[in-house]
Parts: sequence; structure tokens; C-alpha cells
Amino acid sequence: MVGEGRALRGVVVHGEGRGGSLGFPTANLDVSVDRALRGVYAARVRVEPEPAWSDATVSIGDNPTFGDVRADRVECHLHDRTGDLYGRTLDVRLIAYLRAMEAFKHPDDLARQAAHDVAVSRWLLAARSRR
Repeated sequence: MVGEGRALRGVVVHGEGRGGSLGFPTANLDVSVDRALRGVYAARVRVEPEPAWSDATVSIGDNPTFGDVRADRVECHLHDRTGDLYGRTLDVRLIAYLRAMEAFKHPDDLARQAAHDVAVSRWLLAARSRR
């Protein structure tokens, strides 16, 4: 599938804070990406210099629901991690493509879809770790 197995690396920068307001805080990476990678993925993320990898759901695209972002972004929601990551470098491995980017009529619809994406991502990553 598109993007699976790809690796990205970037420094965490400030975004608009929308992910957090929807209940899914993200670490936004300062990195350019191929438009062919647009979509939502189950991923593994490592915060340098830490050795451990964390499960994550990653969005790559231009935030079509809000329509005010011109460039594609990489936004990483680390499933079981909180805290400030600004200025830290993240290594990202895209594991499984979940869906294409989509514009929602209302932010609540986006939040419901994000909850579903995270649930599917958790399930896929757990299934892979049992192999």
C-alpha cells in the first residue's frame, strides 16, 4: 500500500493546536513529504534520543476540514504519551495505510473519525506485535 514501510524524520514545531482541542494532540513535524504519501497511517514513532518506539496514528496532508493550510503536514498522535515535544526530533515509520485524507463538514465529525482511526491503528499495531 501507499507509504507503508516509509520512514520520515523531523523536528517538532508548533501547529494550530486543533488536534489537542479535538482530543487528539499531535506532534507536528517540520519536514517536506511527497504528496503521494497523503493519508492517515498506523505508525511507530521514536523520540530521539530515547531508544523506545511508541505506537502512533499519523496524518499526512493539508487539513482539508479547515481549508486554511496550503502545505502538507505530518501530524503524529502518539497513543500513550503526553508532554511537550517541541524542538525534539522524531523518527517515524509508517506501518499501515488506514485511509485517504478527507474534508469533514464539522470538527466533531473529524473528532469521531480520529477516534476510529486511533482505535484501528491500535488494533493493527497490536496485531503486528503479536506476530
